[in-house]
Amino acid sequence: MADPALKEKHQITVAWWNTSLAPRALTRASEGLRTAAASVIKLLLINNRVSFLALGEMSLEDMNHLEQLISIKNMKFESGITSAGRAKYDTCYIYDTEIFELIRIEDISSSDGGSTLKVAQQLTLIEKLSGKPIFILASHWPSRLNVGEHDPVRDELGIRLRDTTRNITTPDGSQPNIILLGDYNEEPFSRALSVQLKASRHREFVSRKEHLIYNPFWGFLGQRNTDLKRPLGSHYWKGGTVSKWFTFDQIMFSSSLTRGDDWSLLENGEHFANIADLTALVIDSKSEFDHIPVYATIEKEVA
Repeated sequence: MADPALKEKHQITVAWWNTSLAPRALTRASEGLRTAAASVIKLLLINNRVSFLALGEMSLEDMNHLEQLISIKNMKFESGITSAGRAKYDTCYIYDTEIFELIRIEDISSSDGGSTLKVAQQLTLIEKLSGKPIFILASHWPSRLNVGEHDPVRDELGIRLRDTTRNITTPDGSQPNIILLGDYNEEPFSRALSVQLKASRHREFVSRKEHLIYNPFWGFLGQRNTDLKRPLGSHYWKGGTVSKWFTFDQIMFSSSLTRGDDWSLLENGEHFANIADLTALVIDSKSEFDHIPVYATIEKEVA
């Protein structure tokens, strides 16, 4: 007889990958890149059991090609490509229709001196097992080459993203479950993330402070092994003079996802997708790829 104290764990894995296929949503129109990207995406969806995947630097043309190359039951493609002033949101999504119902995608933008700042896209998903919403905020912030490290625009992005998390509400008044992910072109210790967004390294403290965000990627800022074939960050800058690996791609969590009273982040020591062929391409000076996918899993007990 099964032990009634042992309960089944239901898990959801989410991931983000800046594909490099279409900077500024303008396709490179390379079949080789698309084929390689499709292989990476299949590994994430099958091997890593990802049920929600956000893809950055995408175009509609690239999404349509990938949809033809990737045929996995229940996995639906959705475009988030929209105009934002003179720029574009360049993100697309793949999600498991057995787990999620997508309710809406909303652009979260801010005006600054006539320019439009792309803060995030807010996705409202219903998790079908519970019937309750999970909110995902997907961001692709400007490159350091276009907006410098100390530019006040970066503070503005962090503040607006923080405001967005605090304005999200649920129908029953409970604290919302919010996952933030994307390519922030910022390290976890940056002012925009740690000060303005209030993304902390301290999970237990965040669990008691509902206004804070938990960022587990603080734990991936130094080399932890001597295996040079494994990624040492999420972004590889081939022109780096002090370091070449940077932790620009991150997944962060609202306080509600740190406590374990409903869904809770599973910290198993790994958030970078270790795909050897992709890592080799990322560090190859002739390759267009320069980002490693990041992923994380949340879980809950079910009767």
